[in-house]
Amino acid sequence: MAAAPDDDPRSLLTEATVAELRRHPDLWATAKGHADEAVERFTRLEEPFRWMVKDQFRVGITYTAMLLRAAPQGLSAATLTAACKDMDISSPGRVRQFLSRGLQYGEIVTTPGSEYWTKRDLVLGPGFFQYFSAVVRNDMKHAAVFAPETVDGFPLADQEASLLHYILVSGFLQQAQPDLFRNQPGHPMYIFGHREAGMFTLAHLLRSQPLDRARFLDEAPLSRSDLARRFGVSRVHINKLLSDAAVDGLLTCPSPDRVVFSQRMSDAFERQYALLLLWIRVSTAIAWATLPAGSLAFAQSVSGE
Repeated sequence: MAAAPDDDPRSLLTEATVAELRRHPDLWATAKGHADEAVERFTRLEEPFRWMVKDQFRVGITYTAMLLRAAPQGLSAATLTAACKDMDISSPGRVRQFLSRGLQYGEIVTTPGSEYWTKRDLVLGPGFFQYFSAVVRNDMKHAAVFAPETVDGFPLADQEASLLHYILVSGFLQQAQPDLFRNQPGHPMYIFGHREAGMFTLAHLLRSQPLDRARFLDEAPLSRSDLARRFGVSRVHINKLLSDAAVDGLLTCPSPDRVVFSQRMSDAFERQYALLLLWIRVSTAIAWATLPAGSLAFAQSVSGE
């Protein structure tokens, strides 16, 4: 993997560097290892976190809540709703649903005060930090296959302050290059990213393939009942997901127990994995180097805003 020109990690976040990583002979095995851990971690999750990370809308709300914990405006129902709307992450209704679930399970707590509850600070329970710490460690471990220095960033996941700093840096990097990260309607990744358990379904099918195959996503054994049980959705939901993906030309199911992916779907998921690993590498390098600053203003300057 190429070094960053002029020692600026941000210069690695380009389509050219993503394409380079896609050609790396270890990418497929590394993606499988990452998917293995992600799927197994999800199956061990308890509520409300299983629900909170089951689709990309809720994942986006969760990340935004963590980001606001480190931002000057702080985290409240009002700031979370506004941030999710401004960044086109989620609707106010989805944010209300997210907060209701977190409050119900005691993983989100409203601080006392005289103001209406939506304006009061929210406190995130320890489960948020435990989950993100595990996610970040898995991310860094697999990014280190291509950039061994990434392991130096493991301590970032050990403490709340440093973990929030890492998330803040990674969030601003993503915002600084929206075209690189955006998966709009019509993009092959959109249908899986925005359906409940869609990305976990795709990750499980990825890891079910043999390493010796023709492309990143080729074909995999398929059990619709197992997917439904594993990810806490209905079999009807899985059937609808696969049917809609087939209509979009992303896959075919030549038999009930087999799925074959199109070249377009394979290319899109391979690109997403390469981009993910580069993003982790760059986020880790910048967060580790800038940890003493640990401020929103510094993170903004690093991300180029």
